[in-house]
Amino acid sequence: MQPIIDASINKSVTFFKPKLIIHLKGNLMKKMIGTLLVLCTIGANAQSTQRTASYMPEGGYASTIKSEFIKPSLQKQLQVGQKIEHLTKRNFAGETTVQRLTERSYWVQTGFYNTVFYVGHQGVLVMDPIGYGSSVSVLKAIQSITDKPVTAVIYSHHHEDHIGDIGLYIKQAKKASVNLRIIATYATAAAMRAGGSELPQPTEKLNFLSDSTTFENLTIKVEGFATAAHSSDAAVWLLEQEKIAHIPDLLNPNQLPYLGFGGSETYVGYKENLQALDKMQWKYLSAGHGNIGSHGDVKFMLNYLDDLESAIQAASKASPFEDFFIAKFNNHQASAHEMQESIINKTMDSLRGKYGEFYGFEASVPYQIRMVLDSWG
Repeated sequence: MQPIIDASINKSVTFFKPKLIIHLKGNLMKKMIGTLLVLCTIGANAQSTQRTASYMPEGGYASTIKSEFIKPSLQKQLQVGQKIEHLTKRNFAGETTVQRLTERSYWVQTGFYNTVFYVGHQGVLVMDPIGYGSSVSVLKAIQSITDKPVTAVIYSHHHEDHIGDIGLYIKQAKKASVNLRIIATYATAAAMRAGGSELPQPTEKLNFLSDSTTFENLTIKVEGFATAAHSSDAAVWLLEQEKIAHIPDLLNPNQLPYLGFGGSETYVGYKENLQALDKMQWKYLSAGHGNIGSHGDVKFMLNYLDDLESAIQAASKASPFEDFFIAKFNNHQASAHEMQESIINKTMDSLRGKYGEFYGFEASVPYQIRMVLDSWG
């Protein structure tokens, strides 16, 4: 789950981050978006939210992998490894970005959230009815490509920021006299019930660990994880003939992970989830956030995790507990806090030379260090 940006007017918007909810009502102007996003990315060391410009390096953010950055196109298919230029600026400006991936598939991003839609012979398939009004823009994007109705929607997982606008698709389907298919795994259906979700349950359920269905002539596969880190029902959805993988929140292409690894419940299994994704057969990655991804983005993340773990281990050795469990700190909780802060600061200093120019480093990596430490006990 990542922060929701809705640039529409007179809209109630909720921004999420771990242990912090900021609820905004009324007239939300586009010029406020940057300020609001900062509120959702407060540094892990509880630094002032006045820190805005300091998060961005002087020369702007570096690209995480070697990529060609292009203007978005509705006509020209994206080549593997290409990415959309100025994507962050487009989001802050309230734009909806649409890029053609294949003859029939399109990637769309609005308010820092993305999904993919596939135009079939009779109807349209949408991967996630992204929430909080964002699907209004997605539906407009679809209508700019085709007049065919949306006839199927997939719930990738149960987090409502990614599936919360399903009502818009149901309403449109009724107008078009279409029986909308809502496809998800049994695990997602169970997680929705357990969380008390008021969203409609899926009409078709697939087995979580491995299963498939079809949309017209397209094969849709789902591959779950033995230990899913982001959520209990997080899985990879594959549009087989299109060579597209869709899995929100596991990574953000061309960025470091958002806060605690994209709002993951745990670091346990996270690296293994990335390794499993990298072994699957696909060309384009729709990650829910960030740019359009490729296998290069997954490999970057795996290398980053190796470096992160090594840096944390070195910082831990350089911060022995006997240096902090001393009388001056008054109590053992303060001692433990100071020891952890030392590990975080040393790790950040160690990684800054290689990763400090990347989007999200200063704001998010402290969260990730804490999650790794927690997973190690």
